[in-house]
Amino acid sequence: MLFIKGNIVTPTRVINKGGVLIEKDKIVKVGRIKKYPPLTKIFDIPGSTVVPGFIDIHMHGLGKYTTKGKKNIIGISNLEPSYGTTGFLPTLACATHKEYLQFLQDVKDVIKDQPEKGAKILGAHLEGPYINPIMKGGMDEKYLRLPDKKEYQELIRAGGRDLKIMTLSPELPGSIGLIKSLRKNNTVASLGHSMAKEDDVRKAIRAGLTHICHLFNAFPPQKPRELGVREPSLADICLAMDGLTAEVNPDGIHVHPLMIRLAIKAMGLENIVAITDSMMGTGLPEGTYRMSDGRKFRTKKGDVARLVENERIIVGSILTMNFAFKNLVKKCGLSFSQASLLTSLNPARIIGLDRLTGSIEVGKKADIAVLDSNFECLMTFVEGKLVYQKT
Repeated sequence: MLFIKGNIVTPTRVINKGGVLIEKDKIVKVGRIKKYPPLTKIFDIPGSTVVPGFIDIHMHGLGKYTTKGKKNIIGISNLEPSYGTTGFLPTLACATHKEYLQFLQDVKDVIKDQPEKGAKILGAHLEGPYINPIMKGGMDEKYLRLPDKKEYQELIRAGGRDLKIMTLSPELPGSIGLIKSLRKNNTVASLGHSMAKEDDVRKAIRAGLTHICHLFNAFPPQKPRELGVREPSLADICLAMDGLTAEVNPDGIHVHPLMIRLAIKAMGLENIVAITDSMMGTGLPEGTYRMSDGRKFRTKKGDVARLVENERIIVGSILTMNFAFKNLVKKCGLSFSQASLLTSLNPARIIGLDRLTGSIEVGKKADIAVLDSNFECLMTFVEGKLVYQKT
């Protein structure tokens, strides 16, 4: 058995000087534990904070790796625990149909043979290709297209139950059929890079759309109909609709902290999830790197990933989940328990895994990260196994 001591972050409170008792891969006891079986291995770092392992449902790269290719996905998996992440969805954008199919196969293959000391690959997220080119953001327009039934059904068959999320623009012709097909497969249909109007969003929700990709980013700017008249923007429409969950990027640049607080107030704490949208180069020195489609982007400490050919275009972030958690606490004013909902339990719920993981509760998988006072990761456990320890 294992016993982890520290300030334990549960969904509702922090248990100061508490503990988590682990047997095999499960949490068996949480609280101020005074007795435990002989030969229990104890991990005790004074002043540490013990949080549920982070789950990132939208990320494009980490370190020297993109999400294209099995070796790269495994490389990301092996790096993620050093940032407290215990599960993630490799995400692919800007690709040919053949590349999307290969990506889905690669994800499925790695899931079948998970890295021994890595974060769990929980499925795949396809950001595109059925995206409105007007709102392409950092995407390459040549890869964007209208939904084609034969094509998207092939993607859904290839991904199967491992295709967890697909981001699309619901105003495009053919999108409603796509959303219905995704729903039938238990894949989350996500609105993103869109010019949708209120009626488009309502129709999409009725068809089965439930999620918003990086809320406030790659959203159309608000244009007043006339002086003194304010009509809802797409972001406003999303905030006002019932039955939606939404991603926010808490790197402090993509979305102002007050906008994150607004999203929480409008949609409810349980419906907001923190993502990194991270790129290759995250965690590495400042430099120039290549996107999965070959275009160059530049990273800079304290900034985002920007396209080399046009630095006004943001293509992603260099955020890691431990600092997403930190920013939610320090910049957005959330409690540790509230922040952990956005970084762990809510993403688990969105992809249907909240009964197994996402919080420190008895009966759940022992997916746990231990942080110091600066939110640096000290240790990470995946299903009760120590997979990372800072030296």
